Amino acid sequence: MKLGQVAEVFHRTFAGDNVVLAGGFPEPFYRAPLGDAPAEIRFTHDYLNSSLHEIAHWCIAGRERRERDDYGYWYRPDGRNGLEQREFFRAEAGPQALEWAFALACGEVFRMSLDNLGGEIDGEAEFAAALEGKLLGYLGSGFPGRADRFLRGLMGRFHPEVEEAAIPGWIRARMAPAGVTPPRP
Repeated sequence: MKLGQVAEVFHRTFAGDNVVLAGGFPEPFYRAPLGDAPAEIRFTHDYLNSSLHEIAHWCIAGRERRERDDYGYWYRPDGRNGLEQREFFRAEAGPQALEWAFALACGEVFRMSLDNLGGEIDGEAEFAAALEGKLLGYLGSGFPGRADRFLRGLMGRFHPEVEEAAIPGWIRARMAPAGVTPPRP
């Protein structure tokens, strides 16, 4: 039910942006717009957190990136070595910080993703600190445009009692260390 509500917020917020959110896929993927077909943000199965993560990527991808499948990014699958994992951490700090804010806004638990079960994970604590710093930075200086619109849409749907100006403080008060279940409001 909540996934449907999140999808509704997404489609209402970005109705004019030629993009659809679609679940049920074995792997996440961004399909760039093709001819008259809209772009598709595909998320894994029916996982709410996967949808939030993929929306976060879309929210920070620039115009040129949104014209390429999977935004033209590299992706090395599970089993990355230490150097590749550090590259992953650098690329994922922004999207996962946005995912964290989106999860809090719709009352979900955020757990950072290391996404490397069969490889080296060195740097987990540093990545958690980077996520926290990135989210605190967004809370202090503002979210990227599309992320801000989506966050406001989620807050309006799930927490209409919170005034827009109070959203950063509301999120900050509910942050727990990345990967830790936050207290329930």
